[in-house]
Amino acid sequence: MSFSTLQDARKFAFAGHALLTLESRKTGNHHTYQINQCKERPDLFFVGHLIAGSADEGAFAYLGTVNLSEDRFFLTKKSTASPEAPSVQAFFFFMKIKEMHPMLVIHHEGRCGRCGRTLTVPESINLGIGPECASKMSRA
Repeated sequence: MSFSTLQDARKFAFAGHALLTLESRKTGNHHTYQINQCKERPDLFFVGHLIAGSADEGAFAYLGTVNLSEDRFFLTKKSTASPEAPSVQAFFFFMKIKEMHPMLVIHHEGRCGRCGRTLTVPESINLGIGPECASKMSRA
């Protein structure tokens, strides 16, 4: 499933427990990220990058942190990739753009970005967030 708006993709990405793939239409390259919310700081998210295997059983390596208050992605001492790494560059691009770029496709795997349950309602599949989680997020 892919998103038609950047707003929907970002809402999904920072719902709390998202699995997101960024694909370049120009090169065909893609990178899959696991984005998890920090329990102690709701505005802080940890970003991991798939380095081996499938998203279900593969290995993710810590890439960096997103501070939503500052709308900023940054690397830390524990980051496993350099600023020049394609996976880092792709995520920096995702955070920098203000509207959907024509050469970017943003996918989710059919699970709610907040709780991880399989999505079955068509509107929820399009948004990447289930109806129960969407109502909880709108109240937060």
